[in-house]
Amino acid sequence: MVRKKKNRKRVWKRRLFLIAFLAIVSLGCYRGPWMYHYTQTWWDKEVRFPIKSVYVEGNRWLPADAVIAKTPLPIGQSMLGVDLKAIADAVDTHPWIEKAHVYRRLPSTVVVYIDEVEPLALIPGNPMGVIGCNGTYLGPVWHGSTWDLPLLAGVKSTKLRIGEPVHSEEYMAIINCALDISNKAPEVFRMISDFYQKGDHIYMTLEDGKSQVRVMKDAPDVNWNVLKEFMLKNRQDFADQRVQIDLRFPQWVIVSPIKG
Repeated sequence: MVRKKKNRKRVWKRRLFLIAFLAIVSLGCYRGPWMYHYTQTWWDKEVRFPIKSVYVEGNRWLPADAVIAKTPLPIGQSMLGVDLKAIADAVDTHPWIEKAHVYRRLPSTVVVYIDEVEPLALIPGNPMGVIGCNGTYLGPVWHGSTWDLPLLAGVKSTKLRIGEPVHSEEYMAIINCALDISNKAPEVFRMISDFYQKGDHIYMTLEDGKSQVRVMKDAPDVNWNVLKEFMLKNRQDFADQRVQIDLRFPQWVIVSPIKG
């Protein structure tokens, strides 16, 4: 008798479970699309991790605003849907930027880290322009900025295109000379205030305004280390004189007074 009661209870439990299961399935089939639509609409309207700020890191010369202007990131958009590679590719188009890296900083910040093209020298113009160490014209200087760079007096910014390498034969000799000395003897390069070309020679005025360095325009290799050693050891010997330092010979430095 006891076994029969237990069996009946089990049968009723199974029946109730089956009825409940069928009811849930029927409700899901009937109301399922509506519930999915409601849930999806709620999820779409609810912005998860909205972007509230964009930070720029790694910039030494380029203003952060110039980088952000290249960043297609509307404030308020969800960070989860941001295509980081597309943003980096867009920022890379700026002539001052060699490589951009973009990443999320939860909960609400996108960080753009940039590797800048190092500026080489200034060129005359209104406003003045900048030549990069990669040999390209980076564009005009921005208002209110100060630049501790030498001047390439023989180059005109009006004839150059932003972001493009300088291929003009008129300017290549003086730019190549500046690139060569900046790579091989940066200590000496920092002493130079301007470069200019005259005839078959390129002249460099040192920061004291009195000393002048002369090299042949078409000289393929100048021993800048000779000039570096000479400047470090003997510069004080002619500190009060106007002199020309000639580098026509690979291992010799010829110093002569400038008349007038």
